[in-house]
Amino acid sequence: MACGGESLVDNRQNPDPVVVDVPLAFIKRHVLLDEDQQALQLDLFRPEQFIPGAALYIKARASTSATEINITDRAFAVEGQAEAPLYDVKDLSVSYDGNRLLFAMRAPELEDVDDDEQPSWNLWEYTRDTDQLRRIISDDRIAEGGQDVSPTYLADGRILFSSTRQQANQAILLDEGKPQYQSLEESMGGPAFVLHVMNADGTDIQQISFNQSHDLDPVLLSDGRILFSRWDRAGSDKGMHLYSMQSDGSQLAFMYGRHSHTQAPRPQRVHFVKGQLMPDGNLLAQLLPANGPLLHSEFVAIDPLQFTELELPSFAAGSNAQTNPLFANLSVDGSISPGGRFAGAYPLWDGSQRMLVAWSQCRVYDPTQAADDPERKILPCSEELLATADIEEAPLLFGLWIFDAAQNTQRVVSVAQEGQAYTEVVALQARPYPADPQTGLSDTELAAEQMASVHIRSVYDFGGEDLSGAGIENLRDPMQYSANQRPARFLRVVKAVSIPDDDTLDFDPIAFGRSRAQSLREIIGYVPVEPDGSVKFAVPANVPLAFSVLDANGRRISAR
Repeated sequence: MACGGESLVDNRQNPDPVVVDVPLAFIKRHVLLDEDQQALQLDLFRPEQFIPGAALYIKARASTSATEINITDRAFAVEGQAEAPLYDVKDLSVSYDGNRLLFAMRAPELEDVDDDEQPSWNLWEYTRDTDQLRRIISDDRIAEGGQDVSPTYLADGRILFSSTRQQANQAILLDEGKPQYQSLEESMGGPAFVLHVMNADGTDIQQISFNQSHDLDPVLLSDGRILFSRWDRAGSDKGMHLYSMQSDGSQLAFMYGRHSHTQAPRPQRVHFVKGQLMPDGNLLAQLLPANGPLLHSEFVAIDPLQFTELELPSFAAGSNAQTNPLFANLSVDGSISPGGRFAGAYPLWDGSQRMLVAWSQCRVYDPTQAADDPERKILPCSEELLATADIEEAPLLFGLWIFDAAQNTQRVVSVAQEGQAYTEVVALQARPYPADPQTGLSDTELAAEQMASVHIRSVYDFGGEDLSGAGIENLRDPMQYSANQRPARFLRVVKAVSIPDDDTLDFDPIAFGRSRAQSLREIIGYVPVEPDGSVKFAVPANVPLAFSVLDANGRRISAR
């Protein structure tokens, strides 16, 4: 069928020779409704959110005739019960040989148990050729020591994931003479999720990112760097955008989206999440509001080599920062979308420019029938129906499809079922290994002392622009400017304080001072600024720091 069309066709008459033998894995979940009979909402800033009713399936071929096999019910099956109790699954990731599947899974809710005693999110692995399902961390006590989500494989076989464990942060608290606890993210809504790595058997867990709020959805780029979504809340809520770093946590760099959260005609601020690498080198990312629908997303292809923002190229660019990789007739302004809606997308690595997608056709209720008619009909969208006043969109109905961008066609893989929704989907096929992880360590002696080195070439240099007023070359000349005449004399180094929950320390909010947005801070020290604006000094490693430029009287002359 043509993409986003008004009729559906099956692929059983004309099987696709290129993709029919590609095995796939996908999540299928019950469509749960709230007390108002509305679909449950996804809270983007609560990765620990538990929405029971999901299960993980595989199919041997991307065809409607292939059997769907449930591979996760066995983990929670109860003897004597026909069905497993409801649990949750998310964050699928495939190994580079296509044989193993990583994902996050949360056990069923326990009755009459407080929230802090409920099961946590754990990481699991399924091996296709042996049909083996295992929890990565086998020890129950260690597995329940944090909420673990967003797993992916590193090139060397280790597992990268996001977690509330905060291994290094808790060790630093102990070194500072404080009790060990999981720090709250900066809105104080729950523990911060930050990036960790561990061995394939769940041992040697190490923290590699140190954001005060969430670092989520890590994936590997072809050069071995990690791409992830960072909730940037330092000073104010700036949203979730894309960052990169090496697998040891070094060379942290902003990639995309810091000033691109408001995009007309989209009615809400959007955040950049769940990025994944596409075969052409672009990034496939989801644009989601902070509180939005559980079952559908907007997907965009981002060019990270030529753009850092929607309207800010890195250099003269002949393309767009964001493009629509799916149907041309999708609506993003909050109205009914003629092209339907998508819950998941995964590019095939076979050179075909195709994607596996979880897609719901555009459907509306028959406007000639009363809203309370129990036999109210659902119709596929047409221009005439969408032009009808007060037309009402019908519930979404997600199936699995193969979308061919080159031919602008789609073919059904799993037919949609009322009351069920296909969401995440991946292909269990081989793809190129990324480059080996790189280390950013240049001073092993400092690293052994748990210290790091900061070298600022000039506090007057912002993005290559000299903001000193008098000129850096002039300021560095003591014959022209004395120390008292230079605007920048000192650098103040400030450390963010890990915020405990009320059970650890219930303190008065007045402790935040005049500015709650700045949270709690500790002054590490002061460093003199050289005449040319350069500063070099050692600081404690693996702690979030901020710097302020001060004048001779110790007053801040820079932004925080």
